[in-house]
Amino acid sequence: MTHRTRILLVEGHSESARSIEGVIKKSRAVQFEVTRCCALAGAIQELSKFSFDITLLDLDLPDNQGPNTFQRIQELHPEIPIIVLSGNRNETMALKAIGRGAQDYIAKDALMSRVLTKAILFAIERHRYRNNLQAQRSLAFFALDRLTCGVILIDPFRKVLRSNQFAKAVLAEGDGLLLNAGCIRASSPCEDQCFQESLAAILSPCGSFPTLRGSHLTLSRKGKRPLALMIAPMLLESPNQEEHRNNAAIFISDPERAGATIEEILRRNYQLTKAESRLCCLILQGFCVADCSNVLGITVYTVRDHLKKIFLKTGTTRQTDLVRLLLTEPPASEDPISV
Repeated sequence: MTHRTRILLVEGHSESARSIEGVIKKSRAVQFEVTRCCALAGAIQELSKFSFDITLLDLDLPDNQGPNTFQRIQELHPEIPIIVLSGNRNETMALKAIGRGAQDYIAKDALMSRVLTKAILFAIERHRYRNNLQAQRSLAFFALDRLTCGVILIDPFRKVLRSNQFAKAVLAEGDGLLLNAGCIRASSPCEDQCFQESLAAILSPCGSFPTLRGSHLTLSRKGKRPLALMIAPMLLESPNQEEHRNNAAIFISDPERAGATIEEILRRNYQLTKAESRLCCLILQGFCVADCSNVLGITVYTVRDHLKKIFLKTGTTRQTDLVRLLLTEPPASEDPISV
């Protein structure tokens, strides 16, 4: 069955709507199915009831005019790409809608079937690509927030691009590492000079990315063990392949903070005892029964008894099955895991 691209045409003037629909239907390369609305209220109702691939939107509607028309639909249905239909007198408004996220705008008096078909298909693909990127970014940011070390991404101008929850907690304390006017600095003036020099060496436009090396620093704190930092280079590619922009990633280790350990995760998710979860960790590291006996200071018979209980609680029957379970299906946890 041939796929039909479903279009919601929102046009306030019936004559213009008929003309635009006629142009759309001239396309032979793609099959379009057009639903027409003459007002914003009707468009919102259609979008809430039915699925569309794209919306063609006139900004001059009987019940709403200007960029706010676009914004209303975008806020309610951000998953649907929008092409703005522009008349000569509202081209400025169309450009404002582009700035707010519209995929494209097309002048009504310059509509041709081939141009409109290409614009529709390109807008759908761009919007799908952007949604995929946003989903990937959300997943990456979620993963960053699960780490039990701080991560701060720095742009070439020393401004913070992104920091995970761990790093935000460290910065909120204002001890050892500070956030000042969007930039990171050390609390101690002497340590800050070293920190800024290390950061500058990585962010320098003269630095060749393949030859850059990270640096390790410690930052003192009041009444606490020092923070351990690693500053590493990152590369943001430029459209001009002869240019590159060095960015930096700051990794922060705080000995005063610790997430849930693997042993704690195992205990909570499989209802293991402390001794059983400790034995599981040793098995994961490749220890045999005799080695586990020596490390834990218990007899081989006790180790085997613990193993039997672990097999029962995890639904496994052999040591190899247990290792496979813990490696390929790690227990889910709401807490970050320390290794």
